[in-house]
Amino acid sequence: MKTQFDFLAKMFPRAPILAIAIVVVGVVPSAFADKLKCYDLDMSYRQILLDDFVVDTYTAHNVEKVYHQAKSFGQSVLEATFAYEKDWHRLDNPCVWWDPVEKKYRMWYWGLIRTRDQDGRARWKSPIGYAESDDGLNWQKPILGNVEYNGDGGKNNIVTDEFMTPQALPLPEPDAEGNRIRFYEQHTYRMMGSKDGRTPGKIVQLKLPPFPNEEFYRRMVGRGAPKDGGRWMWDPQEQVYRMSVKLQGLVPGSQNPNQFRRILGLASSNDGIEWQWAHFPLMPDLKDDEFVSRLPERKNKSVPAHAEFEQMAMFRYQGVVIGYANTLYFYDEYITKHNSGANTGVHLVWSRDGVNWQRPTERYQLFPTPIGTPYWGMCKGAGSLPPLRMGKELWIYRDVAEGGTNNLYKPPKQKWLTLSTLRTDGWAGYRAGNQWGHITTQFLKADGKLRVNADCTDGEMRIEVIEAGERRAYFRPRKEVIPGFSKDDCLPITGDVYDAEINWSDAKWSTLNGKWVALRIHLKNATIYSFRTNGESPVQWDSGQSARAE
Repeated sequence: MKTQFDFLAKMFPRAPILAIAIVVVGVVPSAFADKLKCYDLDMSYRQILLDDFVVDTYTAHNVEKVYHQAKSFGQSVLEATFAYEKDWHRLDNPCVWWDPVEKKYRMWYWGLIRTRDQDGRARWKSPIGYAESDDGLNWQKPILGNVEYNGDGGKNNIVTDEFMTPQALPLPEPDAEGNRIRFYEQHTYRMMGSKDGRTPGKIVQLKLPPFPNEEFYRRMVGRGAPKDGGRWMWDPQEQVYRMSVKLQGLVPGSQNPNQFRRILGLASSNDGIEWQWAHFPLMPDLKDDEFVSRLPERKNKSVPAHAEFEQMAMFRYQGVVIGYANTLYFYDEYITKHNSGANTGVHLVWSRDGVNWQRPTERYQLFPTPIGTPYWGMCKGAGSLPPLRMGKELWIYRDVAEGGTNNLYKPPKQKWLTLSTLRTDGWAGYRAGNQWGHITTQFLKADGKLRVNADCTDGEMRIEVIEAGERRAYFRPRKEVIPGFSKDDCLPITGDVYDAEINWSDAKWSTLNGKWVALRIHLKNATIYSFRTNGESPVQWDSGQSARAE
């Protein structure tokens, strides 16, 4: 007779009795216990409340998790001036970076042109444009002289026109060839290094193995390539390069079960050249289909609506990899007319490891695109680099659709580049209304000073500190509130604060240094977005702070 312990015997073929003892008695050898660490917060960076790992949601009381849309800047920051930018009305994928060496903001973006080879065949190219700025708002386009376009003698800002829909990626430090900037290409999967980001360098082919069953998808998919739409990032925490790639797949439970959709495959690399696929793709689901079905611009409700992931920009924000899943909305006559009735919206996803992703339960657009405005239509979403922290805001650069749809290479109006703003750490937060509510964090080791980012304009927040027991394999038991650190002892936080220190009337946080504790955060008419002790992540997204004071 098989028992519930048979699987343990397979896991521990030489010690089945010990395996049973671990489960029944709770005896965990120290070597084995080290691999069963409970989830403790790494306070070397700020903990943002977007991440579901931060809070013990089972103990949350009278609070709700709220997600926030970015606010539109309301005007352009870069417009088409050169002929190549106006050729097909395209300005896309603004990659904006604060360069700590040159002490200026730098932007790379692409346009779209159509040329003909010597044999007369049409060929699409996406020239990489370049611009510079002292404040992130007013941009100048240097004349680089690298590429001649339609007899202009190279009097333009084109870095290179060798790629199709590329992306710029600044490196944390120069590579072996001295390159500080890399340009990745998402169709033929090539990379070009550049020492200064203004002059082209050597182009190399990426080593990207076929994804599982690639030939099957190549035969089955009736539209588009089996893979393209790549986006790249450098992960400073894990010290690896990451890539998202548009693949094809089937969505379980779909009203069109045999319809292949665009999904996102994930890959990683130690050098940015040779890549390995991750095990799990990121796929749209029925919640996404439900969101698309409710779009106000939808007219023909006799056909099912659905969503697809076209590409995804990614970046490390504190301890979390955040992704902008550029989501295609298909509705109306998409079945009978190729790609008609389609536009896009950016949906937020996030991950601790860049492989397993979390999403809001209810879908929403990170950047609102109201119909009847210039923002409505088909766009490539937000730029591929991390947002810039400007004072108390995050600046997220993006392109504007101007009514284009997915089957129009040339939008009806000239596209331009703009930005959207978001409160620092303000992707999501926990909010309580008129009655007191609370959340309890996972365990952390006390250090430095306890600080919070919260909006208590119409209310207040108090924090109490709970003692942690000894670790037991997968978990740490929660004990009592530490005397002197109760809710009533805590000095209330009021107003709109971004880095306010938490204090208690007769106890000091410093006396807890080195101890494992949990925080119970009490809220009334208030929202908390993040907290930290000593940690401020030194990653790239934060470097814009040096050019703009709070």
